[in-house]
Amino acid sequence: MSEPKAPTTEESIQQSEYEVPLSPAYLLDLGRVTAILSQIDSMLSEALSSASKTPAWAAYIFAGKATMTAKIKMLESMLSSIPEEDAKKSGKKLVKSLHSVNNDRNILFHGMWVYQLNPKTERGSPACIWQNNPPIRPADLATIAARAAKVSRELGAFIGAVNPSFGHPPWTKPRRFFLT
Repeated sequence: MSEPKAPTTEESIQQSEYEVPLSPAYLLDLGRVTAILSQIDSMLSEALSSASKTPAWAAYIFAGKATMTAKIKMLESMLSSIPEEDAKKSGKKLVKSLHSVNNDRNILFHGMWVYQLNPKTERGSPACIWQNNPPIRPADLATIAARAAKVSRELGAFIGAVNPSFGHPPWTKPRRFFLT
């Protein structure tokens, strides 16, 4: 017996309750943003482990149920106890960067892709809307992905500063992450 065929992107979109107003190219951009933001979320647990000198397994258990906002705040509260001044300084800059991409993350992960109506033209344009935040437009996704990638490198550099074994891998970047 053969495996059931997975639906195509178009079929998946057509099967949802509401239309997803994104082209295949914008869906790829959204996928890139999602993949990078999930790296950042996971790397935050590593940063908490490294900054607090806590075993990784304990930090992952402790931070596993925490929101990204809570993890950023935990990291921010730890910065004063880091003895290395350069790491402390880069950590403060990192926290600002993390808050910025976290706001985009919240809009994208908790918001909904809709047609935002312009009352003057009576036309709608695609946008991801969440609470009172400015909407994210499809054309913003590539920029958000690039900014998130930069923050992931900033986060990696911070982890390397507080945990030297992380900072000098024997391979080139981007790293490959293997898990068993």
